[in-house]
Amino acid sequence: MSEWGPRQSGSVAGAGRIDGAYLPAHPQRAPIRELEQEIARLDTIACDLMQAAETSEPLARFPDLPNDPLQADNELQRYVGELRAGYLRQTASRLAGDWLTPPTGRRFNFPGTNIAYDYAYDRQHPPVALERRLRRGGRGRRRKGGLLAGSGMAAIGIVLQSLAELLQTVRIAAFASYFETFTLFRLLRVDFRRALTQEELHRAGRSDRPNILYIEPVQYNWRLEGVDWERLIQSIDAADDPPIVILDTTLCGASSLLDDAIDRLADSACPLLICVRSGLKLDQEGLELANLGVVEWWPRPDCADAWARLSTVAAAYRTVAGLGLGRREACALAPRFVLNRGHAEALAAGIGRSNRTLFAETELAGGIFSHKTFASGGWEVPFVLFHLRQGGFRSYRELAGLIAQEAQRRRLDLTMSGSFGFRTERFETILPNEQRRSGEAPEGVLKFACGCYRGPRFWAVVDMLNELAGFGSLQEAALRWGRGDAFS
Repeated sequence: MSEWGPRQSGSVAGAGRIDGAYLPAHPQRAPIRELEQEIARLDTIACDLMQAAETSEPLARFPDLPNDPLQADNELQRYVGELRAGYLRQTASRLAGDWLTPPTGRRFNFPGTNIAYDYAYDRQHPPVALERRLRRGGRGRRRKGGLLAGSGMAAIGIVLQSLAELLQTVRIAAFASYFETFTLFRLLRVDFRRALTQEELHRAGRSDRPNILYIEPVQYNWRLEGVDWERLIQSIDAADDPPIVILDTTLCGASSLLDDAIDRLADSACPLLICVRSGLKLDQEGLELANLGVVEWWPRPDCADAWARLSTVAAAYRTVAGLGLGRREACALAPRFVLNRGHAEALAAGIGRSNRTLFAETELAGGIFSHKTFASGGWEVPFVLFHLRQGGFRSYRELAGLIAQEAQRRRLDLTMSGSFGFRTERFETILPNEQRRSGEAPEGVLKFACGCYRGPRFWAVVDMLNELAGFGSLQEAALRWGRGDAFS
């Protein structure tokens, strides 16, 4: 019989005791305590989901957790999936009778609130309740504006098309690496040039040639490069015609370092500061309830009138192009933790702490990996990168199979998938031909994206990676672990 018992009706469960004898002693590890804290967090999340679903019935049955810590962690992961599925089924059931073109004049209440509104058809659906959550966050004398979109890439597209309308000519210098961003630049026929170094970025800030700087505070490349903010702001302030700055903050999450960078840019000569991000990753407690893009902007006070049309143009483009949130997607995002600053900070901090720990605790004792990468300068990012010493296409495919097979042997329930920001660990191998960037040679990488707590499975992953990193080569790993089937 498990020592984990129910806490209250409709909630998750109370944290009972679990047998620490299953785990190796380590002075830095407290997996049982973190597992218990995760259960308490899930209790709050489950209650928020029930309120948004407007039901008093539990959305999933909390399992009878075994006393074995690793098995308990695996069961908890499965419960999270069932909780998410139960919530989405309940939400879909409540909305099943709604037409995409509703009866004229019918007013809808946003789940869990008294906010009522109407709309003519789904493409025109106004996410007014969710956008109220964006209202806070002025920067000094700069007043804030913003809107929501159907995805992170939709948010970027809305910003670029709106600026093209307002500026007539868009010239971008991009200190960024996410390959889909450059694909979008090309599809929209944006005049852009990639700044490959800090010096090129600073020259672009001083130059009158680009009128927009597009920046990832931590670049999504295999070096996870950051920005020298002091030099960048000096360059902007020295420009005769300072550029607009767009920050893609998807990778960073809510943090004090990001806040500091935004505040410093808000104090600069930059006429318009815009932040865009995917709200799927770090704004939904790792549950991926619905796609979401977030746009926030702060015009300089002395030129606010010049940007007064931005909100109108952006909203119009979102509606006409169908890049917004329909009623189904918006209602799926109704839980109070979505777009909640406190929840976002806690999730990003937990994920950053887990990944920084993985980076610090993994020793490259053998020769299989040449190096590992994590963000510098105190920035937290949601994954750690491992680079094979001999890493061609076939090597990374074989590595994926070996890890999946060994994880299964160790009972880790480890998921292979892209993205990041989940509550538990995931991994993927990115092949050299999958992300081609101008100015860079194709390179593969192993990416481990850790979750928001360091429970028993997290430490089992650390131990597995340390064993892998101790092998002299991929061939030795295959001999020691057994050859896994390559992933297609």
